[in-house]
Amino acid sequence: MLRLLIPKTLRRVLRLWGHNIKFMIEGSGWRPLSWALKGLGILDYAKRPLVMEVKSYSQLDHLKSCQREPETVAWLENNFRPGEILYDIGANVGAYSLIAWTVTAGQGRIYAFEPGFSTFDALVQNLILNKCGDKIIPLPVALADRTEIFYFHYSDISPGHALHELSDFSASAQRVPHPAFSQPMLGWRLDDFIEKFNLPHPTHLKIDVDGEELRVIKGAERTLASPTLKSLLIEINESLAGAAEIKERLHSAGLVMSNSYKRKRPQTFNYIFERKRGETSYF
Repeated sequence: MLRLLIPKTLRRVLRLWGHNIKFMIEGSGWRPLSWALKGLGILDYAKRPLVMEVKSYSQLDHLKSCQREPETVAWLENNFRPGEILYDIGANVGAYSLIAWTVTAGQGRIYAFEPGFSTFDALVQNLILNKCGDKIIPLPVALADRTEIFYFHYSDISPGHALHELSDFSASAQRVPHPAFSQPMLGWRLDDFIEKFNLPHPTHLKIDVDGEELRVIKGAERTLASPTLKSLLIEINESLAGAAEIKERLHSAGLVMSNSYKRKRPQTFNYIFERKRGETSYF
């Protein structure tokens, strides 16, 4: 009877608050109840408390980003240095951008690329909460293999959600079965974007775009071949067509795979590539 009297939306909010309170007590140390009621949580980064907005289940899950990808945290801590540039492509709500900012004590610069409208809003909110908007530059940009208009298909429009897809604008918006929303969106080749807006070339690249990695790599030939780029972390789903091509293109750009880490999703890995002395680019 009580379930019938409480609206569905309110029930979801109450469950989210309950999960948030539990996580804040067990996973991040105790925080005031008011934080959970305001929709705030603490990222599980032991070296500094980083505040994050929590208004969806996906955002709640991102509070455990260090637990999910310890190799990404280690890569940032071991490689990103003050004065260097990180491009976080597929930044989502910004957990790893925030860690990168912390690693350099605010002395590095991070460009956080996130095209999804609700997730981009959450990303910006997290920068405001941590007062780091001067060093983390949020960009609502989709990176692709061509600079043109695409369809951006949302698997879910809640902030922090992932597994979205791009398709050609000339094709049907229903290429993805029953998308939550299909948004026409300008996609950029990374090489074009850097040249057009005179951005500094990255020292390090992180690419996690849920199966669209090959598109990003194809649009970044000059960026990948630049001697400025020292290392790259990329998620690759080995079951997708083009997985081998990604590695071939990175090798041709003078980058050598140094480590791989299995992710929870089937046949999905985080690969780390580094530029070695004497490696030659063929682009």
